[in-house]
Amino acid sequence: MKPSNLLQRIKPMSKIWRPRSADYDKLKVPVFNPAPEIFYQRVVLSDGSTFLVKSTSPRAVVKLSKDTKNHPLWNPKMKRNLSDEGGILSKFTSKFGDLDYEDI
Repeated sequence: MKPSNLLQRIKPMSKIWRPRSADYDKLKVPVFNPAPEIFYQRVVLSDGSTFLVKSTSPRAVVKLSKDTKNHPLWNPKMKRNLSDEGGILSKFTSKFGDLDYEDI
């Protein structure tokens, strides 16, 4: 099936002449870089040892308070130290401290 002569003579929209500004050819299309910028970070563990990692975060140093050396999840024989770093534990005990757990 051949297209009709009328369809062959119609120009597509990209071929139609449109008035443009004088500096149209000078316009540059911005180039999009899909890869994020990579930074090196120094990670300081709780015992003072450090190592370098690549990251997309621009922070130069990350200090960890909990890691594999002082967390009970990785050290099951370790005695649990419930330190109240952000006041969350004291807030919980003030709210629910008088509960009797045998009622649950």
